[in-house]
Amino acid sequence: HQSVQSLWKDYTFVVPHIYVVRIKGMKNRKLLQEQLLKLGIQTGVHYQPNHLLSLYKQQSSLPLDCTDSVFSELLTLPLHPGLNKEDVDYVIKTLMRILI
Repeated sequence: HQSVQSLWKDYTFVVPHIYVVRIKGMKNRKLLQEQLLKLGIQTGVHYQPNHLLSLYKQQSSLPLDCTDSVFSELLTLPLHPGLNKEDVDYVIKTLMRILI
């Protein structure tokens, strides 16, 4: 699906410990996560912007609309040594089926 983008294009020098994708135009990440969980796929959310962290919330009141927009489109998909090819295919096909 053209709205789903991997954050990394070249894995030559990157060894990911999590697999985060950006789903452009995603309106409700929580609903998508709930739908995937009902189908046996646990997801997460990573890379929270610094201005949303408790340490920085009081230090800046500048709006960061672009940052907030991109963050709302990020979703962490399963990535661990126990995944086999069938598991990966299931995650991909299920995500695509929900998005279409």
